[in-house]
Amino acid sequence: MRMSELYRKEIIDINQAERMGVLGNADIEFDESTGELVNLLIPSGKSNPFNRAKEEYAIPWKNVHAVGKDLILISSNRSQDDQQLHTIPENNDE
Repeated sequence: MRMSELYRKEIIDINQAERMGVLGNADIEFDESTGELVNLLIPSGKSNPFNRAKEEYAIPWKNVHAVGKDLILISSNRSQDDQQLHTIPENNDE
């Protein structure tokens, strides 16, 4: 499967029974030493006007259950009270 095909797939959280977005709007984190996929980084949709850093859900690759023709099924441990958000600092390489 090509990366361009993967980016078109919709991410569904099977624990929360909710759509999390399209992978094209997310990032993939790799382990630099092994080249293995570590996390899917999915934007939370929350923004902070005083800080351009973005918040993302870090979903471990081991929580990806299936990659189908149109969907990626994941299980997150998110709940209404525990959102597991990670703040990703803004890249200032501009």
